[in-house]
Amino acid sequence: MPEVSRSDLRPVITPQLALAASMYRDRGVYAVLAGSGMSTAAGIKTGWELTKQLAELEAQKLDGTVPDDIEVWWSANKGVPLDYSNLVEAIAPAIGTRRTLLASIIEPNDDELALGLKLPTAAHRGLADLVVARHVRVILTTNFDRLIEQALSSVGVDAQVLTGPEDLPGMTPVQHTACTVVKLHGDYGQANILNTARELASYQASWSSFVERVLHEYGLVTIGWSGASDDALRRAIVATCGQLYGCFFGVRGDLHAELREMAEAGMATVVPVRTADEFFDELTGALKELDHQPTRPLKTATVIGTTKRLLQQRRTLIELREFLLREARLLKERLDAIADLDPNAYLADVDRVLLLGEPVAVALGVGAYYGTPAEHYIWNDVFRVVADQPMPLNIFGGAWVQELGLRRLPAAMAFQAALLGAWAVEDLDFITLMLGQGIRHAFFEDALAGFNSMATCPAFVALAPPEVLDVNVFGHPTVRCAADLSDKITEAIRVNLEDQYPVRSDFRFASQDIGYLVALLQHDWHIENGVAPHQRWSGGTFQGGSFNTIGAFIDPQPPPAPRRFTERLGALSSSRLLAAGLFGGDPRRLARAQQAVG
Repeated sequence: MPEVSRSDLRPVITPQLALAASMYRDRGVYAVLAGSGMSTAAGIKTGWELTKQLAELEAQKLDGTVPDDIEVWWSANKGVPLDYSNLVEAIAPAIGTRRTLLASIIEPNDDELALGLKLPTAAHRGLADLVVARHVRVILTTNFDRLIEQALSSVGVDAQVLTGPEDLPGMTPVQHTACTVVKLHGDYGQANILNTARELASYQASWSSFVERVLHEYGLVTIGWSGASDDALRRAIVATCGQLYGCFFGVRGDLHAELREMAEAGMATVVPVRTADEFFDELTGALKELDHQPTRPLKTATVIGTTKRLLQQRRTLIELREFLLREARLLKERLDAIADLDPNAYLADVDRVLLLGEPVAVALGVGAYYGTPAEHYIWNDVFRVVADQPMPLNIFGGAWVQELGLRRLPAAMAFQAALLGAWAVEDLDFITLMLGQGIRHAFFEDALAGFNSMATCPAFVALAPPEVLDVNVFGHPTVRCAADLSDKITEAIRVNLEDQYPVRSDFRFASQDIGYLVALLQHDWHIENGVAPHQRWSGGTFQGGSFNTIGAFIDPQPPPAPRRFTERLGALSSSRLLAAGLFGGDPRRLARAQQAVG
């Protein structure tokens, strides 16, 4: 196992998180530059692709064939280089004819509408959400379609749209508009598209001055733009961007060398992007959560926001599952690096691991609350990844291994958060699914036999705080140590589950009720399997909403957890729990556990 320092346990601030933090801190000062990667996902051709397609249609009309090199053919037959302006003047000189021709290519037909093509994508809608939330008020785009405008209009934003230098004299100052869309390469409906290398080498002076002023006064976030084909825009960014606010290049493939040099010099940050949809899912989700609860850690806000957004859209369960599994695997990589902790710094390491585990754990709590039975397998799969950690006890020598126990702490958090989310909506099916999860574990037989190994045990046994946390590190009585540490699990997830439990006492009671149920199940399991209860499990306690099952009972409070358990009606009543198969469906086993635990 590789050794790492305690500082390596701190959550990594990724470029995505740095971007969200910057936009949250400086609301409204970032402009978004959307390139062709935003529109091609909707089935819209780039300016050059459109130009070539129109030229090929003209060649086929005149010659009956499509030439191998349309640029050569066009120059030879039309006497001018192939560019968008020359092309539309040649094939559709009348404004009405030109509009009809372009609309037939750019705007969706019935078949394309049925397939969802040439319509605003989730990325366009996410960008519109940023405008509504006032995080963005300036959008630069090299695209000539109107998908951004359509997305803005759908959420009630009447944007000022500038398509070229001719629009500048009568424009409203950018800072006085709800949103200004600057179409750097023109608009297809006005025949002013720029797409050739010559056209993109430099802008008209007034247009160039305006763009440079925007880039100087605003921070910049790019998406779907590599900088490879627009020399004028790239030069303006290199010359002015990042002087007042940050510069973030969201790219999936190659980035132009000059822009890479900016990033390497610390003047810009490269944000890896898989898809524009995912980029805006994570960014808008993080910003919404930070607006809702600014005390939440940024990483947690990002994961919670994306989970909620994907659940709300019901776009695809596959995407939601892949997103959370990726987060779970990244967490597992961080946990795998934990080794040889300093006992004197153990409590600080507990806090750091709680921060590491918080995003995925709370995502499961949120998912269990907002999701449906169709998503149960997603939360289950994510939990299994996080719980796939070595046993904290050395079964051959019986010695406690701190780092192995600590590696299970995020799984204990995820277990509790998922149960709390499901408990709030009385999702008994998911509760029994989580309680029945099998975890590899070692079991205490007795003082003489020591520890024995069995293949698996339920999560409610393996992930009890005394099996995850080193309760002896304080040098204080075991009961107080375990209670303090297990309370940390509850507090780490409480603030992020306030939507499920808006009244704090409701959260406390639910935590105690779940803790009591787990204590009953632990006792029943040990008796049924002939395994002596661990000496740290003598008696039961449910204080702080933890799963701590050692030491004395808490002071009774009206009504105490045992009474609530007995009197509860509905989906979580004791009779329904038995019918779901808990305690083997045998009320005598339940009564036995209640008598033993209290």
